[in-house]
Amino acid sequence: MLSVPVPDFDAASTVSDTLTQHTVTEFFADLVITFRAEGRPVMSVIVEVQQDPKDGKRWSWPVYLATVRKRERCPAALLVVCPSRTVAAWAAQPIDCGPGWGVTPLAVAPDMVPPITDPARAARTPELAVLSALGHADDPGREQIFHAMLKGIDTLEPEQAALYFDYLMQKLSAAARQELEALVLTKPYEYKSDFARRMEARGEARGLLMVLEVRGVEVTDAARQRITGCTDPEQLDRWMRRALTVTSVEEVFAEDSPA
Repeated sequence: MLSVPVPDFDAASTVSDTLTQHTVTEFFADLVITFRAEGRPVMSVIVEVQQDPKDGKRWSWPVYLATVRKRERCPAALLVVCPSRTVAAWAAQPIDCGPGWGVTPLAVAPDMVPPITDPARAARTPELAVLSALGHADDPGREQIFHAMLKGIDTLEPEQAALYFDYLMQKLSAAARQELEALVLTKPYEYKSDFARRMEARGEARGLLMVLEVRGVEVTDAARQRITGCTDPEQLDRWMRRALTVTSVEEVFAEDSPA
């Protein structure tokens, strides 16, 4: 009468009408944000970071939505952040929960984020600027995108900025990674924060270690940690000059000879 399709079956039985779970199963979303108007919840968004397809998630995501909707007493949406369009296409497939209802996740990949080339906009939304840089790292105008992104993360705390930068460097192609690193190292005056100094020092440290390796100077683990842990480009520059003539790594750290 209702035109509802029923799968073929060879048996039917009644089951418990108590819907409380006897074995408590805990579900943890990556992030839940609730928007409020005059103190009243008007919408909740469940944010999930999904690196690759996992069919088990398609059984638990409807539970997330139902739980948050009941708890907050407002509409709920599921936003899945994916590393690629392929994973996003999988995540965005509708989840058939039965006749008359289902869940359609909202899925986004970095290259779906519009390219951000305006430094002022990047400063207002640094996280979006990072996703823009990740998604458009191989575009012809990537230098402008990288420049805006650096201006954006320059507004963050140094530790957070370094975390975003490291994540980006791990995901970029070799050519894009070299261009971004060169932009930081050749234009440090444009990025005055502690983050910029650390990035500049990181490049100096790698160069110093390379010089010592080429010259055949043995570098102990303690010395390597001291070099890579130094965030003062001027100190690293002094060590670099010494590295050109020393015969041991201990001489690199020696104090300057008295005049």
